[in-house]
Amino acid sequence: HPPHPDRTPEPPEEEFVELHNTDPLNAVDLAGWSFDSGFSFTFPSVSIAAGGFVVVASDPAAFAAKYPAVTATVVGPFTGRLSNSSERIRLVDDLGVQVDSLTYSHDGDWAQRREGPLDQGHTGWIWESIADGGGSSIELVNPTLSNKRGQNWLDSLAVGGSPGAVNSVASADVAPLIDKVSHAPLVPTSSDLVVVRAELTDEQPATALSASIHYRISSNSPGSFTTLPMADDGLSGDDLAGDGVFGVTLPAHADGTVVEFYIAASDGTQSRTWPGPTDSLGGQEANALYAVEDAQVTDAREVYRVVLSVPEENEFAFGSFDPLSNAQMNATFIVTRGGDREVRYRAGLRRRGNGSRLENPRTMRLNLPDDEPWDDVVSLNLNADHGYLQVFGHKLFAAACLPGAVGRPVKLLINGGDEAGGTSRDHGYYAHMEPQGGLSVDRLFPDDDAGNLYGKRSPGSELGYYNGDLTVYPDDGWSKQTN
Repeated sequence: HPPHPDRTPEPPEEEFVELHNTDPLNAVDLAGWSFDSGFSFTFPSVSIAAGGFVVVASDPAAFAAKYPAVTATVVGPFTGRLSNSSERIRLVDDLGVQVDSLTYSHDGDWAQRREGPLDQGHTGWIWESIADGGGSSIELVNPTLSNKRGQNWLDSLAVGGSPGAVNSVASADVAPLIDKVSHAPLVPTSSDLVVVRAELTDEQPATALSASIHYRISSNSPGSFTTLPMADDGLSGDDLAGDGVFGVTLPAHADGTVVEFYIAASDGTQSRTWPGPTDSLGGQEANALYAVEDAQVTDAREVYRVVLSVPEENEFAFGSFDPLSNAQMNATFIVTRGGDREVRYRAGLRRRGNGSRLENPRTMRLNLPDDEPWDDVVSLNLNADHGYLQVFGHKLFAAACLPGAVGRPVKLLINGGDEAGGTSRDHGYYAHMEPQGGLSVDRLFPDDDAGNLYGKRSPGSELGYYNGDLTVYPDDGWSKQTN
């Protein structure tokens, strides 16, 4: 995401992607190879030297003007634009066989969680990446480890990145990559022990790795974290001894307890925590969460459970939280569908809506990190005010073969409490409605997803045609939803 002043167009001609040949002995002939996802480009007759670099530029002339010192091979132009949020990039050879692919992101493991700006008296949490318009690029740290893992990428230390040269953040020794964190049971009762697992990957052998869990009971005045060692011995809720999966068992807690935890890992020289620290001093304030629930609410439809820390649950409560604020609380999202349950940590929950912002039950938006979607979804609109009419409208549009948002009724619990009021306005259910945006366009128009989506909002109350005068539409409540 090239930097640009606020309220000025982004310069997509400054975008680039770099290829690195990790083979120290053999060059690679790229002739006929191509990128066919994220952007489009077919390589001419060019090779990449052993240990060398090739830069694929959106606009080679603009690239040369911005990076005049680059001596590596630069090719281009490419067709399309790189998403500023998340994009799958795929490289295939001259026979169309995939050579490599990855999906980058501007949040989750590709960024840092930080306290947000003050918004109507609340801060909440934001994802911060200097590569997202701040003047850096995202650079691979250790090419001997997977390039699909966000923890193996960092914002460049060099302004604008280091195209055509060794990455500014390159290192042969990184902290263990922490992946596949989970707790079980996902919705424990007060009689359940809870097993927490995580998978560690590093350049060092598994025998050199260590991990620990830090947990505490969430409260308005939380105490210090209790630390327990995690083990990769095949006896601690992990899989096989020495396979890089570490486990630990936490004690049972009383009904209604919210537990927050994070994992620390080390290879003897480098260490990392997951979720990561929320400030430069190593503070851990936006952690993974689970809640103890003896009632075990079930329903024939899907049950969405959102877990907040106790201080943030109290801050976010109706009557305490300014409904005009977009500050996001840190959340864990647990979905029950039939007999299956899934979890996503590090979600963000905020208020949303226009007139419905002031209503109780609350209308909310749940955002998941782009690198951890659920059901191909990273944003969920959770509507309570006559949500059943929105679901019904979706069914009518679908029956008429017209494009429209996907919607379905769900039971919504926050820290075990049922959010719906059970009145004629919600009938005990929330409506999970698909937000308007790039993902909905991808779904509705898979063969033509590059256009712009516009949404109709107040102040205008009717749909009007203005004889092609595009300057009038914004004043009548239309706004651009995609780039």
